[in-house]
Amino acid sequence: MKVGIVGLGLIGQLALRLATAMGYQAYGFDIDGRRVEHARANGGAIQVVNSSASDPVAAVADMTGGVGLDGVVICASTKSDTVVNQAFGMCRRRGRVSIVGDIGLKLERARMYAKEL
Repeated sequence: MKVGIVGLGLIGQLALRLATAMGYQAYGFDIDGRRVEHARANGGAIQVVNSSASDPVAAVADMTGGVGLDGVVICASTKSDTVVNQAFGMCRRRGRVSIVGDIGLKLERARMYAKEL
């Protein structure tokens, strides 16, 4: 099972380590370079991506051969709804998006419904 962790602060770092310990193929995403490097060095993730330097949706498509992730756990804190709508793009058909953090929720329902998320 492939799972993405978006937001690599304290909760995201813990989620990344837990996912790895549970045997998931974990992928980390954050806009802060320090958090990305910390996760890369200590998290056990398959891949960690700096979302401010590259498109996370395109990165997931490259990493999974276009299939997408089975699930995304959002541990970010932002008023923007971009994070959740990007998570929809990162998921495979019938994937799951779980929100742990505090984010904007202007959901692009067409994207959700198209993939049955």
